[in-house]
Amino acid sequence: MKESILLFNFEQQKARKLAAQLMMAKFKVKVVKEEEWKYPIGCLCGWKDLTEEDEQDTLKEEFSLDTSMLVMAGVDGNRLNQVLTAIKKAAIGKIPYKAIVTETNQNWLPKTLLEELKQEHEQMQSENSDKTMLHEK
Repeated sequence: MKESILLFNFEQQKARKLAAQLMMAKFKVKVVKEEEWKYPIGCLCGWKDLTEEDEQDTLKEEFSLDTSMLVMAGVDGNRLNQVLTAIKKAAIGKIPYKAIVTETNQNWLPKTLLEELKQEHEQMQSENSDKTMLHEK
């Protein structure tokens, strides 16, 4: 599978800094333009071709993202560490919403993936809060 990094909704300067660090680590980087947010993740990373059904779905949907998201395609454990190191070296702050493309989510639209990441993030925060409260008792 092709190894690539997709950047969604990053400020231009942050995207440039991060892309530079990722490219130094030999990653293919794509800054996904707003008009491309209507296509499935798998199409954006080159894993699958756009189908007629995908095209029809783009006509029905509202496409917006309210925060930045980084999506990794074809990245394994060792290379994942290199992505995280590149993020630190870019010094652009935290990126709370990161995902790895899977067989399931490759068919999702970026906004669907972001919604799922937000739910998972919320759930983890809630669980961490519950654990903190238990330790304080």
